[in-house]
Amino acid sequence: MSYNVNEKELRSVLSLDFSKRYAYFIKKVCDWEEIWSLRNEDGWVVLGDSEGNECFPVWPAKDFAAMACQGDWKDCEPSSIPLDKWLTSWIDGLRNDQRLVAVFPNQDLKSSVVSSDQLRTDMQEELAKYG
Repeated sequence: MSYNVNEKELRSVLSLDFSKRYAYFIKKVCDWEEIWSLRNEDGWVVLGDSEGNECFPVWPAKDFAAMACQGDWKDCEPSSIPLDKWLTSWIDGLRNDQRLVAVFPNQDLKSSVVSSDQLRTDMQEELAKYG
């Protein structure tokens, strides 16, 4: 079962600064054991950062990802990735492809950008709290 976000929480979380949105992302992804991104008939989407790096955008819930389905991504749909697959294969694939991770982009597609290894470390530290 996926995490559903109500309208009040949606607005509140999107107004948080990058570091607080990042912390929210880590907590929710570890709680619900899934990550959301966007895909269309051509595959998963990527975006570029200001330094020319390719970044894979991720959100903690379908409702947040769905907000990005506009403009260039209007033909996309949110799609989930199980956390265990993310940690066991996706992280290494992103590193091998030299892609960074755009964590929880807001409506303007501004986000925290981290390496896949940093994201794995932060997730593993959170998961360790679950005993």
